[in-house]
Amino acid sequence: MRAGRLVCAAVALMLLSLGWSADFYATGANGTTFVKIDSATGAITTIGEFGYTSTFAGEFTSDGTFWTLTEFGKNLARVNTGTGAATVVGPTGIQKSLANLAAGPGDVLYSMDYDGILYAVDFSTGAFSAMFDTPVEMAMDMDFDSSGTLWVVGSDKLWSVNVATGVAQMISSLSVPSVMGLAIDAGGKFIVTDWSATPALYELNPQTGVTTMIGTISVAHVHGGDFAPALVRSASRLTVPTPNLYVGRSTTMYANLRETGSLAPIQGALVSFYFDGSAIGSATTDENGKAKLTFLVPEGTVVGPHRLQARYAGDLFHFPASVGKDVPVYKGPVKVRLSPKTASPGQTIYLTAKLTNASGQPLVGRTISFKVQGVLVGTALTNANGVAARRFTAPSTPGTYEVLAEFAGDAGHTSGSGAGTLTVG
Repeated sequence: MRAGRLVCAAVALMLLSLGWSADFYATGANGTTFVKIDSATGAITTIGEFGYTSTFAGEFTSDGTFWTLTEFGKNLARVNTGTGAATVVGPTGIQKSLANLAAGPGDVLYSMDYDGILYAVDFSTGAFSAMFDTPVEMAMDMDFDSSGTLWVVGSDKLWSVNVATGVAQMISSLSVPSVMGLAIDAGGKFIVTDWSATPALYELNPQTGVTTMIGTISVAHVHGGDFAPALVRSASRLTVPTPNLYVGRSTTMYANLRETGSLAPIQGALVSFYFDGSAIGSATTDENGKAKLTFLVPEGTVVGPHRLQARYAGDLFHFPASVGKDVPVYKGPVKVRLSPKTASPGQTIYLTAKLTNASGQPLVGRTISFKVQGVLVGTALTNANGVAARRFTAPSTPGTYEVLAEFAGDAGHTSGSGAGTLTVG
């Protein structure tokens, strides 16, 4: 964690004055989930899943990039602060457990393994380069103070490390167990967090190791958190072309997300779609700022106008955006499939037809009319499988007869028909 960032509502205004926001981003749920905590209110927002397990480290650099280590240090990754998705930069090349990152002066990124080896991190490849072998035990989290000294918590002890020489010194033993988070404010105040199902914030006296509880954190197993830099955010604009929606048919819908001023596309942003106020799914924008979602209009949807909405929650660089519009839903097309039949002259058989919507789902309880050689011979209702069967006595004259099954349509569907043959011989 970076000096000058605290997990404490009491110092939220100080953070803002130092150029850091009051939003605290962290890993949670045993390193699987990216969360945001409002340090002024304690409100927690679950942003999304990393897509990787054992993702414990977390650190912002001054450009607003949130860095983490996936799978207990196997890979260096960037986290999309809008979706929580982690994108791997590359393997660290270290076959040891790693659970921390710290950005020092000049945004140089460091990490330390459980054996006390200090590494410099290559942002472009993810590769770790060993610098020094220190006596630090089980390094859990790290932070730089304003003088450039690296402080490390591990094995319930506090250590200081000179990253230029590798000299490390154990300063104190901590009075609270399982400390896994560390932050230092601009005035030199040390704040630590413990790892538990009900974690808390503490102020730490670095010389004595005595901790004083500040308050509890209402999210379990937080690790590797950091305050976001207070960046200039751009306004964003969301547009949705009117889709062609039909009852029972899948349609791909699109949303376009761009910066309002430059019209530059916003890539990697999560856009959520709503139909008549109910969430129907979400999609991530591509390099052109386009998000696409396939939506099946449910059976029973009333034909006519409905409300379609798209929403973007924003991120460190962009303000939220939303759009809503009334879109028409039309009657859905149907398919009628008639099974070919053979019969002996005068034999009693069943003429069968299957009725489905455009997505292949059976339509139940609909009336199918059967015609032989253009003459209506009866009707039948479709069953749970969409199949209608009508009892029929085959003509006494051998030959091939045209059979037609017809559906007249209903409030949600157009009419349809299917043709087949009856061979009598």
